[in-house]
Amino acid sequence: MLESSAKFTKIRFLLLVAGIILYIVDIGSDIWVAVHFYKDGHYTWFALTLSLVLFSSVVIQTFSYTWFRDDFGTTRTHLIFPHLMQLGMFTRYFQLLKKGVKAIKSNYSPDHREVFAMGTDLSMLRLFESFLESAPQLLLQLYIILNYKQTSITQCESTQPSVAAYVCILNPIINTPSLIIGVIRIFYFGHHMFLL
Repeated sequence: MLESSAKFTKIRFLLLVAGIILYIVDIGSDIWVAVHFYKDGHYTWFALTLSLVLFSSVVIQTFSYTWFRDDFGTTRTHLIFPHLMQLGMFTRYFQLLKKGVKAIKSNYSPDHREVFAMGTDLSMLRLFESFLESAPQLLLQLYIILNYKQTSITQCESTQPSVAAYVCILNPIINTPSLIIGVIRIFYFGHHMFLL
């Protein structure tokens, strides 16, 4: 439950931006792995990876639009197109960023509560993504690595956003100290910068 004194701060805003970056990296790594499998002639692995990504995306977009409709109490026709184009998560992130900036500038408590409510919806959608796409994809990668002895940097890199997403999503649920989450995020981004 949200405390009445809880505020959406600049630190939380920066963590939200980091979440957007992680989401984009996750999408990019999924595409990268699928293309890698296709180029190497592993069409079954390509099809499995792509179907996991597409299935989870359709489910997430459906939930996202339904929750938008329920939150506003009416059908929002301007939100149908982004969700059909699989851009509902980006729509949610954009709206959350706008509301977050407004909440940071004001001391009005309902603004802060609204931002936390929007963030909760987004976290639930990311949790769905984790269980519908990231976990099965991680199992597929481990199956390929263990059974076929085919390991590539692509496969290893594709599992990292999934693991980081689990930690970030479960943070509010399990009340992990923010210091631990900060260290994990710093390690994650530092590792990627080192690889570049």
